[in-house]
Amino acid sequence: MITTIDANSVSGVAPNGQDRDLYVSLPAAVRLALRQHPDLETLLRQKFGPLAQLRIRSAIADNNLAALQLAAVQFEATEAAAEAHRWLGDRALSAGWFGRALAEYRRAEATAEAAVREELAPRIRLAAAMLGEDAGQPATREVRFGEIKLPPPSSSRSWPR
Repeated sequence: MITTIDANSVSGVAPNGQDRDLYVSLPAAVRLALRQHPDLETLLRQKFGPLAQLRIRSAIADNNLAALQLAAVQFEATEAAAEAHRWLGDRALSAGWFGRALAEYRRAEATAEAAVREELAPRIRLAAAMLGEDAGQPATREVRFGEIKLPPPSSSRSWPR
């Protein structure tokens, strides 16, 4: 049911299945369902991982923000969702929405594999720094943001400049 949700039918909020007085958004409802039913998370990863990759990579290639946001919600527990949240974080960072970027990167970090978490660390540090916060450790190797490559800091200068 989660993987077949239509973007046009999910605006606003709906009653929570467990508490009819609690109204939640689709992302909150999916997160609650995944938390309450760990087998659902396993099923999403195992059975729908390839579909998640296809939808998310297609949305990124088409620069379709609405489709990407929906797919990130539908496949929240998958590695593909981590890719979507990283892309959304990069987009927010480039637009100057540092709080949103930090939130997207942290959501990506929750389901990402170790290699992707290494890529996220300098992004998280940069977004946090733009908010006046300190997060993580300074970069020790080259950092890539799309086509831009930033070298690691040298001992004689601060980074980034």
